[in-house]
Amino acid sequence: NWPIGSGKEFKGVFNRHKNQVEVFDDGNHGQAIANCITGDPSDEKFNTLLGDDLHEKLLEDIELLDIAGDNFDLDGILKGELTPVFFGSALTNFGVEPFLESFLEITAPPSPRSSNLGDIDPISSNFSGFI
Repeated sequence: NWPIGSGKEFKGVFNRHKNQVEVFDDGNHGQAIANCITGDPSDEKFNTLLGDDLHEKLLEDIELLDIAGDNFDLDGILKGELTPVFFGSALTNFGVEPFLESFLEITAPPSPRSSNLGDIDPISSNFSGFI
């Protein structure tokens, strides 16, 4: 995702993968999405939601990301060749739920790993976790 505004002008994030704007309600410390609009970011409904200045800045940011950023590649993420970036704040709980939902969608289940003691099976009763 990509932030829309910053500081006191912060409104929410643009989810590039889902092509949607997620505006959060600051009255509940970002615990819930107040409004979510999906579609072409140049559409007037985005301008109505964000206002002229933030909408124009978002369109510029998206253009830059499309040129300079990497495309979403789930296989690259699973291989560790690409790292997705999420904006949010655990302190205010802003963006935590969308991050966790995305994390569940783009991560692989635990798989066996080799160690100096041999292979470790993640479903073994002796397994506790990989760090």
